[in-house]
Amino acid sequence: MALHTSLDLGQLFLVFRGLILAIILILTYPPVLSADPAEGEAEADRGPQVQLVMTGTNRAIVVVEGKRLVMSAGKKDASGVELLEADSERAILKIGDETITLRTGEVAAPILEDDGSSSSQNIATSDTSKKVTLWADEIGFFYARGEVGGRSARFLVDTGANTVTFSSRQADALDIKYQDGRDGFASTASGIAPIKSIVLNRLTVEGISLRNIAANIVLGDFPETPLLGGSFLNKLNMQRSGKKMELSRY
Repeated sequence: MALHTSLDLGQLFLVFRGLILAIILILTYPPVLSADPAEGEAEADRGPQVQLVMTGTNRAIVVVEGKRLVMSAGKKDASGVELLEADSERAILKIGDETITLRTGEVAAPILEDDGSSSSQNIATSDTSKKVTLWADEIGFFYARGEVGGRSARFLVDTGANTVTFSSRQADALDIKYQDGRDGFASTASGIAPIKSIVLNRLTVEGISLRNIAANIVLGDFPETPLLGGSFLNKLNMQRSGKKMELSRY
């Protein structure tokens, strides 16, 4: 019986000594945690993640980084997300310098580039190049948000128009200098109208920015909405399927 007791005590001593050695090893050589992403590789700086929950006429409910917001057109949230316009099917949002179009349930998270610009990652598009998705309205027309000289405009996508076209009233409102443009004439719904042909230094539509775009300024009030014609569209890859249109760079 005495021998059995001494063996038990010896085993306890070995276990105790093993625990002490294990503690010393852990303190001396702490575990190395693998970096994620890999060491030396910086993770992309992303803008806020935005999900469109519900949308109506110039109003939308969005979730920005988990925070549910009710937004009105023209209002900017503290996170930098601004609702530009909305209807029953989609909302156009501005996140930083990026303009995106979302349908209900879609999510966007811009990736900020080294130069401070941003490129949108939208679940509706998996292409890493710049691509935007437009949705037709109730009667089948496609509209796109654009910018000329720092001023905003809403364009009607017109694949039958040879050039981007403004009325002189719209051009004046956008501060487009057309008075010294080349004189000409165009056939409109109201008959033959005088035009001024110019070249826009830059035109940005839904975040896609192109330079040296030919444009016609129709003297008068036609067209009521600026037309996004071939002088811009022909420089892009355009795909249409039903009520969906995708525009992307070649």
